[in-house]
Amino acid sequence: MAKHKRKKKPVTPITPVTRPPQLKPGAKGAKPKKSAGRRVWEFVRSWGTVILIVLAIRAFVIEAFTVPTGSMENTILPGDFLLVNKFVYGFKAPFTNANIISGRMPRRGEIIVFRYPRDPRWPQPEERYTRFFPKWFPLLPIFWDRELKKFHWYSPRNYVKRCVGLPGDTIEVINKRVFVNGEPFDNPHAVHMDRRLIPRMVECEGFNERWQSFEFEGHYEVRDNFGPIIVPQGYVFGMGDNRDFSDDCRYWGPIPIKFLKGSPVVTYYSLGEGSNILERIARTQWKRIGRVVR
Repeated sequence: MAKHKRKKKPVTPITPVTRPPQLKPGAKGAKPKKSAGRRVWEFVRSWGTVILIVLAIRAFVIEAFTVPTGSMENTILPGDFLLVNKFVYGFKAPFTNANIISGRMPRRGEIIVFRYPRDPRWPQPEERYTRFFPKWFPLLPIFWDRELKKFHWYSPRNYVKRCVGLPGDTIEVINKRVFVNGEPFDNPHAVHMDRRLIPRMVECEGFNERWQSFEFEGHYEVRDNFGPIIVPQGYVFGMGDNRDFSDDCRYWGPIPIKFLKGSPVVTYYSLGEGSNILERIARTQWKRIGRVVR
């Protein structure tokens, strides 16, 4: 029998796909190239509302702070990250200490966050630094150092202490025990890690005047026997819970009420101990996360 040959199907040639011709900018039918200003405007329009909301929350309601030292041990530990309620002491205009709406005064025994009063508002000497934003709108604390020819980031430090005295209160420490208006101020959170007792080395007479002139700054011989002093109007008096190792109002004077930032609410993260940041992250203190600060 004769073998029937299979008929080959005709092969359809593949037409190569070619990209459509690119139209030159300005040619008929071409999309106009967006200018830099147009792109900036579209970014602002897309993200401006979100940025404003975040800035408003940070300025008026709540802000995150980091604790670098152990002056508040064991209430707050070095490496704790705190969320601070900024609403409690009133609304302040962003980037200033001016009150828009006055809040309440801090209470004795309350933990306060404040701008360290001995730090200047701007880097010193001012003539050495060129600012990028005007004083009335310091959006970012970045400056140009004319001497070193480099950018310099400067912001006054924030401290965390426990409020002990209010305006007009008389504060005295006798053999490590704190007295407010002649009555013992026994804080259950206070600890003494140094068993040594420094005897009184500065006479009571004239102590208040010397303290207000910052004569005891850096002089820790007044640690265990301090005062009596009277808290000036417009100020509060703060001390660390770690009484023996706290750099506080005993040495550098009272805290202006206008410098109060708020009161911590919760610990949202806590680094562990370690010689470097990776080691500290690896030793994160998970049990402290979510802890209410009191």
